[in-house]
Amino acid sequence: MKVMVDLNVLVDVFQRREPFYSHSALVLRKIERGTWSGFIPAHAVTTVHYLISRVRTSAEANAAIDKLLMLVNVVPETKETFLHARVLGFRDFEDSVVSISASEMNCDYIVTRNTADFRDSVVPALEPSQLLEGAS
Repeated sequence: MKVMVDLNVLVDVFQRREPFYSHSALVLRKIERGTWSGFIPAHAVTTVHYLISRVRTSAEANAAIDKLLMLVNVVPETKETFLHARVLGFRDFEDSVVSISASEMNCDYIVTRNTADFRDSVVPALEPSQLLEGAS
């Protein structure tokens, strides 16, 4: 199974945000073990680094990015990606880009805690717990 991992799931794990940490960490563990193929949009890499570096050292942020890059596939974002995302009409442009990126990679699901933001997505969105329950 191919899953596009939304930024909030990554942040849940890197910042150990409760009560979301355990399900989000299990999703990443399935990716790490090769049970699922994980994808993230390219812009998520810089955002994760920025968020981690605000609460930890730069070295820790770099180490987290190194681990992330070993774990998931990074989906390149082109001018066409952004133009296509722009016309989707999502309330949140970043969510539009995630949706287009998931579609471009033929992902089965977007895993996110904000499923309502993806109601118009071609790729269905599930919360980490839903994905784990339905696709164990």
